[in-house]
Amino acid sequence: MEGRYGVTSILEVTSKPVKRSGVLSVADLSSGYVSDAPIVHGVTHNFYPGTVTVIIGPNGAGKSTLLKTIAGLVDVFSGAVSLDGTSLSKRPAIERVSAGLNFCPQGRANFPNLTVGENLRLAGFSLSRHTLDARLKELRQGNELIHDRWHERIANMSGGEQQRVEIEMSLITRPSVLMLDEPSLGLAPAAWHQIFDQVRAIANSGVTVIIVEQNVRAAVRIADRLVVLEQGRTVLDGPPDEILNDDELRRVYLGTVSR
Repeated sequence: MEGRYGVTSILEVTSKPVKRSGVLSVADLSSGYVSDAPIVHGVTHNFYPGTVTVIIGPNGAGKSTLLKTIAGLVDVFSGAVSLDGTSLSKRPAIERVSAGLNFCPQGRANFPNLTVGENLRLAGFSLSRHTLDARLKELRQGNELIHDRWHERIANMSGGEQQRVEIEMSLITRPSVLMLDEPSLGLAPAAWHQIFDQVRAIANSGVTVIIVEQNVRAAVRIADRLVVLEQGRTVLDGPPDEILNDDELRRVYLGTVSR
């Protein structure tokens, strides 16, 4: 079923284009789950609208923890998170969503016994009834996958289709920043391409996109920038070609991956 549908998203079918900003900044950020044992150590980056940043590195490098920290799900020990110059460091996760930041976590993040439409409606709980109804109508009319499967339990869909619906769930609030943790996890190769095409289209609409991804071979093809973490610290940051053309860096951090 993966190849049947295109990758049109709510950001492409909306009748009212949204002006976006979305410069996300993390400055000397340290965070983790136990105060005397940080996972992320002094990370500093700016992420810009219209770009895809792919964060890679070995298991346990702090990649997912970094995204969860930005999303407000992990404690910040020092440093700052800001969006368009406004500090988010002390704001709870729900307020960060309202500010324009959304996070699609690793693995299935849906209500499997509910329909596609019900999942999408729950994702927009923070919106007014009128706004949510309008966005769902636009999405259903413009996205073939959503239209055809609207009344179907999401558990009956393939993994790739569920992931695409979950990304649309993250877009219902029209975030200026979208973070995705392992969006290709467990998917067949045919589904990877649709997911990454969807992600690239989202960035092209002006959203700041940050992905943690182990499937470097697929993700690098849509990346504007690669960030490599090791033991919670940034060890590489730059254009994909610059990093992947260095044989030693490719061997150490990326195995045998080639562009």
